[in-house]
Amino acid sequence: MITPALLLLVTGSLVYCVLVVVAAVRYRRVRPPEPREQPPISILRPLAGVDEGIEENLASFFEQDYPDFEMLLAVASAADPVVGIVERIRARYPARASQLIVTGDPPWPNAKDYSLDRMLRAARHDLIVMADSDARAQPGLLAAIAAEFHQMAARLMAQRIISMNAMLRILLANRTPRAASAR
Repeated sequence: MITPALLLLVTGSLVYCVLVVVAAVRYRRVRPPEPREQPPISILRPLAGVDEGIEENLASFFEQDYPDFEMLLAVASAADPVVGIVERIRARYPARASQLIVTGDPPWPNAKDYSLDRMLRAARHDLIVMADSDARAQPGLLAAIAAEFHQMAARLMAQRIISMNAMLRILLANRTPRAASAR
């Protein structure tokens, strides 16, 4: 026998699952518009050891269909086995700006944070993308990120203008009664 509470719980769970699927389908249909400009991007890849598929994962970022980006890859030691793979991939894509940074032993408890800090200091561009060694990218990833960033910047600018207009209205509204009472 099913109790009303259990029936309500199961029904609610099913409704939630259906809503998640609908939201995912709607999200996949949305295509960000092409950005008017394609800002240069710095990609940060902290590395340690050889993960499964590391060569394909790294190559997928070198193969991005994007005009201006640099790859910054960091390892703690030049003796790390991933260095040979990185050098092989860098040689395969000589036209792509890339740099291998050997960070040495981290003075911080978290080696990945230290690697990211060192790569951020070396980055030439303001738009930063960080990807772990197990991440593999589709060819249009950077273009999609640039488009999302452009949309976000436009929304922030619009919000700033709206906020400024709202503040101006508040100031004028507060100023008008004082001006009237001073007469």
